[in-house]
Amino acid sequence: MYPYDGDIFLYTKEYLSQQTLNIFVRFGGLYHNPNHCARAYTLLLSIFYIEVDNIKNSTSAKVLWLLILFGTFLTGSRTGLLAIFILSAYRYYLNSASPNKKLYFILSCIAFGFVITMLSMLDVRALKVSDGMDDSVGAKLDFLIYYLSNEESWLYTLFGHFNMESVSHYLDNFITMDSEWGYAIFNYGWVFFVLIIVYYWQLAQKLKGKYSIMTVCLVIWSLSATVLFSLSASVAFFFVLSIYANRSEEEFFMRESN
Repeated sequence: MYPYDGDIFLYTKEYLSQQTLNIFVRFGGLYHNPNHCARAYTLLLSIFYIEVDNIKNSTSAKVLWLLILFGTFLTGSRTGLLAIFILSAYRYYLNSASPNKKLYFILSCIAFGFVITMLSMLDVRALKVSDGMDDSVGAKLDFLIYYLSNEESWLYTLFGHFNMESVSHYLDNFITMDSEWGYAIFNYGWVFFVLIIVYYWQLAQKLKGKYSIMTVCLVIWSLSATVLFSLSASVAFFFVLSIYANRSEEEFFMRESN
């Protein structure tokens, strides 16, 4: 069960106002919010890559990967689609025994960028990655710069406001602030933000080998949306992270013992 229903009326109204099977509709499934749904898909993909050792020779694994890709595409989430590619490319990099895997990784990134650029001419939100940098990531960054430029108290700058509702005083022409780094700096200041970076770095050190893909997934969504500052997302992410962090340390300890 997904308990949060705060977006249900907004997204149900938006969905019903458009054609049911129109590719321009952003589907959210039981999450209601398409971005939350895409985040769940990428978390599922990360688990899939860790648990399934041989994808090439497994028809069911290929089908599941295609379903995850299709579901993410239907959400219209540009971050979700980008995350699918980055996680898949990183998984190939980890598993490939080719001496040229770094070159293949770079070439695949270039090819992906070219394909997305060509497809961005279609009026499909998930493919308009460059627009997302302007109206999503760009807007959040603009707000953060605006806030820091207008904040007069060094105490607020270092330790934050501890009250997200006061963000409306700084919004001005900006609609909202819903990014991990924005919440961290505004609510708890630069001190807390640095501590988060240190914590994520230490976490990355624990997640070795195939388990490191969880760190990649966490970082991708931390840059675009919220994980730590979203209750449902943080519970799901850190529950899975705790399992794989322990498993990674156990396997590393066993290898060192042998």
